[in-house]
Amino acid sequence: MPRFKPPVENYPWRIVLFRWFLLALEAGIAFYFVFTFSVNLGLIYVAYGVVYLFLLLPLIRCVRCYYYGKRCNFGWGTWVAQVFPRDDTNPHGAYYGYTILFWPLRIFPTLRGLGGLLMSLPDQMSFIPQGLFAVYLLVIFIHRRFYMRQSCVRCHQRVGCPVYNSGIVGWNAEKQKIA
Repeated sequence: MPRFKPPVENYPWRIVLFRWFLLALEAGIAFYFVFTFSVNLGLIYVAYGVVYLFLLLPLIRCVRCYYYGKRCNFGWGTWVAQVFPRDDTNPHGAYYGYTILFWPLRIFPTLRGLGGLLMSLPDQMSFIPQGLFAVYLLVIFIHRRFYMRQSCVRCHQRVGCPVYNSGIVGWNAEKQKIA
């Protein structure tokens, strides 16, 4: 586990931009996987991704975050403060369980990539190059390692954040039952 660093009030743009780059790379490959399977499914997938990123993510996490109104490690804090009201009544991880809504954005491309590995016949239209699937998985891995080592260790909420400590979800639920 990386060592804690002093928390920052506003994350440096280099961290935010690198996270955006990794997200764009992951999303681009994911879109390719889904669109090569079905254009209609691809359009639904893109629409769902936009709804998740600009509506669900802010409502699930950002409105209860310390960085609400500040530049967080993803760069959303200042934008979210202009669009959504702050939730001061619930702890940061209160609705973290709803991040299950994010899973389809990774499950569909992963299943598609696995399908490409299992059924990699070159004459099929649904062929997904195994190397591209490996790149997709590598980008996800690098992104997670990056934010855990560069962002989470500097965050004001790292102690009570479900992203940094998944045990917090159960702890918050137990704490709310007791209260």
